[in-house]
Amino acid sequence: MGGSNGNPTDIIRLPGTSMWAMRFVVETWLSAGSPRVNSAGRLYADQKYFWDGWAARRPGFNPADNPDDPNARLPHLRGFALDIDPTGDRVARLTAAGFTRPISYEPWHWEPYGKNVRNYPKVYALPASIDATPFTVSSTPLEEDDMLALSIKDPATGAAHLAALGRGILRHFIGGDNPERIKNIIRADDSWTETTIAELPVLLKTYGVPASAWKLDAGAFKVLDTASGAYRAGGAWVAEEAQTASILAAVSAVVPPNAEPPAEQPGTVGPWTIDISRHNNAGNGFSVDTFKQFKAAGVGRVIVKLGGSNSAHSNTSLNDVRNLYSETVHQDNARAAGLLVDNYWANGTQGTPEQVARFIVDTGQVKSGDVVWDVEQWDNPSGRIWTPSQVEAYATALRDAGVPFNRQVIYLNLNDANNGGYAPVAKRLGLRLWLAHYTTAQYTLVKGGWDQKPIYWQFTSGNTPELRKVYDNPVLDVNRSGVNAWIVSELQTALNKLGAGLTVDNDYGRATATAVAAFQKSAGLVVDGDAGSRTITALAARLEGSAG
Repeated sequence: MGGSNGNPTDIIRLPGTSMWAMRFVVETWLSAGSPRVNSAGRLYADQKYFWDGWAARRPGFNPADNPDDPNARLPHLRGFALDIDPTGDRVARLTAAGFTRPISYEPWHWEPYGKNVRNYPKVYALPASIDATPFTVSSTPLEEDDMLALSIKDPATGAAHLAALGRGILRHFIGGDNPERIKNIIRADDSWTETTIAELPVLLKTYGVPASAWKLDAGAFKVLDTASGAYRAGGAWVAEEAQTASILAAVSAVVPPNAEPPAEQPGTVGPWTIDISRHNNAGNGFSVDTFKQFKAAGVGRVIVKLGGSNSAHSNTSLNDVRNLYSETVHQDNARAAGLLVDNYWANGTQGTPEQVARFIVDTGQVKSGDVVWDVEQWDNPSGRIWTPSQVEAYATALRDAGVPFNRQVIYLNLNDANNGGYAPVAKRLGLRLWLAHYTTAQYTLVKGGWDQKPIYWQFTSGNTPELRKVYDNPVLDVNRSGVNAWIVSELQTALNKLGAGLTVDNDYGRATATAVAAFQKSAGLVVDGDAGSRTITALAARLEGSAG
């Protein structure tokens, strides 16, 4: 039996429903006008049933958390979370009331702001007094179902694209997202709304979603992902990202502007991401205070190594990985400081894709954030490096274990990104690129067929003066946004602004090389037709100067 501070009377029903949650969760929900709830608390026995079915891979069971895993957050099992469609004015009302959404890929999942879920016990049985509650239903009536689960038929290909559509939100589903499960969460009647590509624009307009929020790319349905700024399969366009000011104004009435960030609540993403995999502080990890100093210095995200091996340890066995590399000691402190946390796995480890995927999920650290496949070969030509087909096998296994492709990233140095043949696999699966290219130049070019910019660009392993003030170590892998890492189509577009007359096809062919050579000659650079960092930087400066 559970409740906050062990008091079972703190578990009550949501008025007008058979669902239950912690008392303070219900109070907060009522103050938000009691919007319709799809699911709330879940008993241990129910969670165990779902976990056992998933662990045994029995038909009909979707990914579920292990209720006995000490690292799992298990908010529903603690009566701590509510699933509510993020539509209409609910986002502003729930946020102003004191809720937050800590799981980026579940925009319907709400938890109380400023509280750590792990401080509350799991609920094994409901108290007998659960229905003896003084609460009454809010004067605001429970809302009707107004979020659609779409099945969008494309007559040209016969494909049916699946998506969630609400007021100001369009979320595309891919296989790893478990569309059936999500559909059953967002729809009380568990039904798909069938429509067609031709009918979609009108339907989107009705829900306040612009036509530019999606496109068909060679028959593939892609959504303009608000977080990354790129069209991709599995993307999510969310209108409220453009309404931050109004939402913050609503929140300020409840949360003081200078309040400490709550545990596990991401803060504003700063300009830098740091890879702290080589800095575990003798097994103790960085303190919350150190992470706060990193944040104040401009760090918004940290990446932590879950496991794996690179060239120096090419024979590492899966059983040895945890002792060698697991650095989950950083995770909670980083989140408590308001930073976003990603995890990565280095290639070269022995173990099947299924074993590695299970290991990653079983760490309990990948409930949010991205999982990065570190595919690199820096210092040892004989070291193992995954081929594109191996990347696909491991990424697919992790998708099947519950981490969708749109939360997976491939990390490559510039040479491998340009020449390794990874772009077709990444494009087919929807994996994003994390680029490693150490240079003082502000711009660079990614070839190899990549049709999306890298999300991050690791530009130095030598720390920076600003971050050295926080962590006085000459070695720190620092990343910035990948916005200045151009793809070939951007290069072609830029050259066309100077009169090159190229076909923008993202192919670095002879015509593009000739145009690059002509620009290099005009800029006084080495003329070789190869657009390296110096050429792209000079070209960007030329365009900026002409625009001014």
